[in-house]
Amino acid sequence: MFSETDRATIRERAKHNPKYIEKIENETADVCRKLYIQKTGLATWYHYFTCPECGTRLRFDYDDNEKFFCPECGKAQTGEPYLGAWWETVLTLTTSAAYKLAIGYIATGREDFLSVAKKIILGYAENYKNYEVHGGIPYNHPGRFASQVLSDCDPICNLAPAYSLIKSVFTDRERTLIENELFRHAAEHQKKYLTPQLHNHEVAICTSIAVIGLAIDDAELVRFATDTKYGLKYQIDHAYLEDNMWFECSASYHLYALKWFMTFEKLAKNTEHSLFRDPHYREKLYKALILPLKLRVNDSNTVRINDGHGSLRGYQHIYEHAYSCFGTDEILELLYASYGVGKRESFDALIYGVDSLPARPEIPLENYISECGSGLAILHAAEGRTLIFKATPYGGEHDHYDRLAISFDAFGKEACTDFGTASGYGSPLHYGYFKNTLAHNTVVIDGENMAPCDTRVREYSLRAPDDIYLDAETMSPEEYEMLDSFTIKQWSDEAYKGVRMRRIISWHDKYFIDVFSVKTDNELKKEWTWHINAEAEIPEGARYIGKVSDKGAEAYLSDAYSYRCDRPIKLTYCAEDWYMDVYTSAEGRELIFAKGPNNPATTSVSYLLERTAEKSPIFINVIEAYKSDSVISSVEICNTDGRIEVTVTEKSGKVRRLKIKL
Repeated sequence: MFSETDRATIRERAKHNPKYIEKIENETADVCRKLYIQKTGLATWYHYFTCPECGTRLRFDYDDNEKFFCPECGKAQTGEPYLGAWWETVLTLTTSAAYKLAIGYIATGREDFLSVAKKIILGYAENYKNYEVHGGIPYNHPGRFASQVLSDCDPICNLAPAYSLIKSVFTDRERTLIENELFRHAAEHQKKYLTPQLHNHEVAICTSIAVIGLAIDDAELVRFATDTKYGLKYQIDHAYLEDNMWFECSASYHLYALKWFMTFEKLAKNTEHSLFRDPHYREKLYKALILPLKLRVNDSNTVRINDGHGSLRGYQHIYEHAYSCFGTDEILELLYASYGVGKRESFDALIYGVDSLPARPEIPLENYISECGSGLAILHAAEGRTLIFKATPYGGEHDHYDRLAISFDAFGKEACTDFGTASGYGSPLHYGYFKNTLAHNTVVIDGENMAPCDTRVREYSLRAPDDIYLDAETMSPEEYEMLDSFTIKQWSDEAYKGVRMRRIISWHDKYFIDVFSVKTDNELKKEWTWHINAEAEIPEGARYIGKVSDKGAEAYLSDAYSYRCDRPIKLTYCAEDWYMDVYTSAEGRELIFAKGPNNPATTSVSYLLERTAEKSPIFINVIEAYKSDSVISSVEICNTDGRIEVTVTEKSGKVRRLKIKL
């Protein structure tokens, strides 16, 4: 795993930059001061370490596992499930400390580093037999270190390279104990609970098996992890879409899958097992590595769709080694983005990076219009305006039920953005609200979640920088063939039976025209939804109704007003330093104005629901965000039996007209 050249490089870098060792000291200080080694399966799921009201991660205190405080609302949680989640965080800190201290010992020869690293590895080797198989986590088989097989991957991938680095200092008896009682048993557990599916979990699990094989010189374990069906090679060949995006269609999970591929590569780089030795896999992974450049909304963040957070920061563990392997400007830009404004003193820079970096290349933001693969469109315009159009295929566990959803940022602010997910999947808000169709800017039927379906891009055309046309549609759910990835059913087949949807966006830099067509044979409630980080000017004559519904995600909406619309209307929303106008053709329909949870849920957003029970409604809106003065002078919307004509007259006198037949 680590050659003599690697070790010499680590020593030399640490000698010339003592900040590396200071960082190791700081990041392992708590563990060195007070060592916790769990005696049984105390660790559960860190996603439970979340405030049940705010959806915010609780404040972790290494020395206190009796009360866990929320940084948002200040409330304290006690006992389970928070205690088990606290133990998982301790498990991660302790095993990562073993790896860092082993590196520190190689770099400095310090016996105090070596002593604690040995205690940690031996402690887990002596106690692993007591870690009962335990679980109960959605989408996951049970673990032993923690309560899902996925959560066992991190401690394994910390302990295995730590052992590899200092293997020679253990006695023969200790090596037998570590290899047979810890690593071989852990590998068997991981193999037993490997699910035959495409998933980031399986990439992580196969990586954990492979790094054990590398650490204990068991080539068969490595080959099992790389070469079998659903192993690393299979995932690379089948789980990336045509545009090189990970099939779960989340920027965060695209990077999470890369984390595990690169964890394997970092530890296999001196061996015959490295996938980078094969030109096919080297090229496939390179294309996946640079894709986040196209997914950016600014220098440090990607689009936030599906589960995840959308930040590029903190991915040095991917891009330090990637840059040392490829050395391109694209990888370099992502490496700089991973540090943000921080200094380059990461653990991975010490071990895997190049000695020094050239100047940042600063690759500019560009529109991303993917007609194949992900079907994702990201449009950039003046004053930080960004529109994201999600015409993606269904992506399984980490997808949300929001085909043809859009989100919109302006002036560097999240105006009508995708919430992503709560900070912990253990939060009731995650499955109850954030993943739901209602919590996205799309159409929801009968308050139910959208059933999985195929999405087809009809046309994406760049006619001019301020004239871009996006047109995509969904097929009916009955035509859909479920992907090769385990999925828990959390949608309604009945509400979406036979439903086809089509959305057309006509983008004009400072505003856009939105036409959303729904074709059904039912008379269920249909709602075009739009949530805004701004306050609504409630129309005069609106009636206060309080709650929107007691059903599903709509139960989270409150302070609602109902307004019956008998003519086209302009609605205005006010934020601190910007405004948004929504011109809507909601004649004969009910408009619902409400408040709903933002992310975090201690803040709120304004909801606009355009409600109808028509079988096949067409929702037509023109949306403009502006600072002080709007561009639009007037909007005319005409719908004659599906012949749509939208005319926007700008204050400059310029007229834009969209004509379509649905």
